[in-house]
Amino acid sequence: MLVTTARKQEHLESKARHVAQELGLPFVRRRSYSIRALCHIHQADHIVLITTEGMKCVFCDGEQQPFFFHPNSAMLRIRRLLRGEEDPLGKAAGLEEGMSVLDCTLGLGSDAIVASYLVGEKGRVVGVESVPVLAYIVQDGLRTRETEQKAVNEAMRRIAVFCDHHLSFLKQCANNQFDVVYFDPMFEQTVHRSMGIAPLKRLANYEELQRSAIEEAKRVAKKRIVLKDSRESPRFEALGFKPIVRPHASHWFGIIELEAGYDG
Repeated sequence: MLVTTARKQEHLESKARHVAQELGLPFVRRRSYSIRALCHIHQADHIVLITTEGMKCVFCDGEQQPFFFHPNSAMLRIRRLLRGEEDPLGKAAGLEEGMSVLDCTLGLGSDAIVASYLVGEKGRVVGVESVPVLAYIVQDGLRTRETEQKAVNEAMRRIAVFCDHHLSFLKQCANNQFDVVYFDPMFEQTVHRSMGIAPLKRLANYEELQRSAIEEAKRVAKKRIVLKDSRESPRFEALGFKPIVRPHASHWFGIIELEAGYDG
């Protein structure tokens, strides 16, 4: 993987060099080279492209559209909330103003944005993403992307992003540090059923969610652990979650209640 700029946007070289340094990747001047030529010359699989519209991850084989940050689904969900409708995640997690949420599988950040909106200025949302380039692009988007919805912009700016494996991060957390700990692992069926996140397929971490992470989450969460998975997934029972049946939805939420908090 390498970092470069869009063609005829040499004024972005300083930013591109900074991004390359932070990601530990080589910076290559774009000059007049095409993406295909750069991929061939440098034997790259992916290119992080810095443009005036934001950062993108371009796949050298051309089989996928570039990956870039977009809050589209979060915008739709917050629009519904503004109309007085319920959000399935907000309901499953019992999110209220002032609560704290740890999203252990940040991905594109849509759930974190909605959670941030629901917990408000007095609340706190932390997102953890294990893939460095994915974490970096999403963090940059949350900081800089402007939408026509003020509520969405404010919610995005409040999210803190950490690049780490969720189990490692959980082990560093204090007992009862967050009200809610949330997991939405990237499984194969997640990608196939949602074309909007198809570019994630090349970047995502497909590691199976381990019981050890759930045990750490029980220590870290004060009120509830929430798992989003495909409907009737065996993981709900295997990991001790009580599924919330949603007859017409492709994904269900499972919960573990921890109202008493951890006292170990």
